[in-house]
Amino acid sequence: ETAIIPAGGGAFLLDLIEGKTIENAAATGASEYQSFDLSDHLTGMFKAGAFSSIVIDAGTEHPKKEENHD
Repeated sequence: ETAIIPAGGGAFLLDLIEGKTIENAAATGASEYQSFDLSDHLTGMFKAGAFSSIVIDAGTEHPKKEENHD
């Protein structure tokens, strides 16, 4: 089955194939198409079986969530 990639999706997908982060790939897609919708693209790619794995960079520091003790 052939899938149609929405506008900006080609640039987004190529960046992912090249190993860029989702954040960087989405920025590229948005630069190609002003109404780029990350959610739509990820949903379509998951439905099409475009991903075989997801790598989480354990070396990236994430801000700790502040706990509210009130």
